[in-house]
Amino acid sequence: MEPSRPVKATDQTNVTLVCNVTDGNPTWLRKVLWLLDGEVMADLPECNYSQPAAANETLGGPFCGIDPSILSLIKVDHSFAGNYTCQGQNDAGRYGPVSRPRTLEVYCKSPIPLQTITLIPPIPDPPKMAKLRHYPSTVIKNGEVNLICEVEDPGQPDNVTYEWYRGSHLLRETQTSNLTIHKASLETRSNFTCVAKNAGGKSEPAYDNITVLAPPAFIGNLNSYKGVLYSAPNVSLTCRIECYPACSVIWFKDGHRLDTENNHLYYVNIKEHPADVNKNDFESIESTLVWDMKNWPDQMLNKSAPHSHYTCAGISKGTQRRPNVTFTTEVAIDFPPEDLQVSETVVHVDENKSPEAVKCSGKGRPKLSYVWKKNSTGELIGKDDTLQLGKMPKSAAGNYTCEAFNKYGNKTVNVYFDVKYEPECTIEVGDREGKQVLVCSARGNPPYISYKWRIHEYNDTVEYTNNNAFLQEGFSYLYLDTTVEIERTYECIANNSVGSGFCNKKIPAHQEQSSQTGEP
Repeated sequence: MEPSRPVKATDQTNVTLVCNVTDGNPTWLRKVLWLLDGEVMADLPECNYSQPAAANETLGGPFCGIDPSILSLIKVDHSFAGNYTCQGQNDAGRYGPVSRPRTLEVYCKSPIPLQTITLIPPIPDPPKMAKLRHYPSTVIKNGEVNLICEVEDPGQPDNVTYEWYRGSHLLRETQTSNLTIHKASLETRSNFTCVAKNAGGKSEPAYDNITVLAPPAFIGNLNSYKGVLYSAPNVSLTCRIECYPACSVIWFKDGHRLDTENNHLYYVNIKEHPADVNKNDFESIESTLVWDMKNWPDQMLNKSAPHSHYTCAGISKGTQRRPNVTFTTEVAIDFPPEDLQVSETVVHVDENKSPEAVKCSGKGRPKLSYVWKKNSTGELIGKDDTLQLGKMPKSAAGNYTCEAFNKYGNKTVNVYFDVKYEPECTIEVGDREGKQVLVCSARGNPPYISYKWRIHEYNDTVEYTNNNAFLQEGFSYLYLDTTVEIERTYECIANNSVGSGFCNKKIPAHQEQSSQTGEP
């Protein structure tokens, strides 16, 4: 009925009622009997062929060529109020049962007596024939799916709400005829039920089973780089691929498919995982590519081999196309430090000068890290492959250690810093072969030292070159002249390739004439 709401008599509204076929074959109606409050008000179509048709008029009369399932009420007033029903007749030749009533309420003003308008309340009637469908027909994980619940007859009253169930779980988020799932998950792979209801009751439930497909996709964290120790007894790569329906996993090395059935260097282990609702993981396949180390030369990997690229690929079964998903891991052959060396094993430097830099290098994978230590103290003095020292005192001479390391071990090599410095000398009084002597001793680097003596008396300086001075066992001896009657200052000059060192000693006259014994 249109409009379905009450109308006012003063508005003289036109109202249209439609008699719908709910069951029968064919569904097209030849005749319709229209009743108001149980009394026949029209038997459509009304055809009268005994009278000739007037101009602009249909043969058989104005109500002969119309659709009998539509009843048009023109300029409705209070006399049209009541319960309308219909009975239809199709080509089977008999009228069907009376339809459920539809009430037309007409509001009107006094002084029309109330008893002249009889309103019969509608009879509650539950919705009929719920049907449930979904689209798209193919549902993909994380894709959107819409479920639509339809009823052929909303019943009375026609304000219908809906109950939705996923399995046995009542979905409270909607009560409309449309349920939208924005991201299909493992939960969506279920049987859905809808029930239409009004004040008259509930319809029979309608069912729809949704299958959610999961195209191949990786589960878990994958590493794009992996270092493998060359002597490792166990080497493998693992990938896990989610897919529903089940898919296949294949492996490639450097772009070429690995035939693990006929390649004795590798084999594959397969493990199937069930779906996990808590993680929204569909069924998955875990594939592990294993290096069969017993079949490798010397049961080890080649340290000098270039990096290889291994690819795990998932492909839907029954297809000949390229893989749906791939992931590639670069595999490097690792080894501990070896062939460690320094650019100079001995570095010569003059005291208080800066030596040249020393570079430490070696082989190893992962990349080597370097530290430098001073051997005498173990002090850490550098954290890269190059050692650059500042000005060096002679106390800094000695061995310095380069240590190279990675996660598999370490290796060391030494460099010696030879600090050159000029001699430092001292003079002592001693006795040699019963004679009084001055002994000059010196220490320097290089240790090859020559000596000279000078004598200072009054304001004169004399180079001492006579036979009373000589070298023995790294010392210079000078016999004192016992005839000297004045104080003298004796100066010793010690020389090496770096420079000269000076020391002196005053000898009083009386001491020079005295007799001393003992060795220096």
